[in-house]
Amino acid sequence: MAEETKDPVHVYFVLPIYNEEAALPKLLKMLATEQLPPGIERTIVAVDDGSTDSSAEILASLSQQYPIKVITHKPNRGIPGTFKSAFEFVVQTVRDDDVVIVMESDCTSDPSLIPELVQRINNGSDIVIASRHAHGGAYVRFPWFRTVASTIVNMALRVALHIPKVEDYTIFYRAYRGSIIKRGFAGGVTFKAKKSFAVNGEVLLILSTFHPKIEEVPLHYDYGLKTSPSSMPLVATLVEYIRLACLYMGKKNS
Repeated sequence: MAEETKDPVHVYFVLPIYNEEAALPKLLKMLATEQLPPGIERTIVAVDDGSTDSSAEILASLSQQYPIKVITHKPNRGIPGTFKSAFEFVVQTVRDDDVVIVMESDCTSDPSLIPELVQRINNGSDIVIASRHAHGGAYVRFPWFRTVASTIVNMALRVALHIPKVEDYTIFYRAYRGSIIKRGFAGGVTFKAKKSFAVNGEVLLILSTFHPKIEEVPLHYDYGLKTSPSSMPLVATLVEYIRLACLYMGKKNS
């Protein structure tokens, strides 16, 4: 009797994109050629959220060479709409043991961590966070006011929400097991965040209700590697994090 073979694990790279023409050629080539364990396939899920530069043209061209699924928004829907489109696409085909890695598209998500993120999911974790606040992590070349704001928000969320094993609530760069993505979003993707980067924390809050195994790996977040100005409105994002923390804290206490 022939031995049953298991389908290869698939890695989905989710890229929220807004005016990233400078970063995309290098980033997409790197993700398409990054060495993964044998038998692992990949799909790059690139969500172009109403870019006004040449990002759309670059994506159209490179999708002829690399395994890229392009999702286009016109007009801009913000990060909640971007995550909604990406997760709605992924849950259609993702399998329980697949890996979904969300990265920033400005070259600040250190690609050298990808093999470790995949390995930790393969070893049983449900969520692996590339963390600036884990032992060995750091903010590098970060504007002081953004460092202070990020640190304060993460401290407040640790106190208010206290998700076990989580130090960095606001970083985009995370790996998720396919099964936890399906549990969180297969029934529909709805966020309370209003066109805000704070939805990134909300994703973690939603998935935490399923009591996942979470790990963090240290990330040196080098702001100097950014290829485009930050599009995150700092004050509005801080206000939105406070609003979401109050909403979810109320749900936990009810």
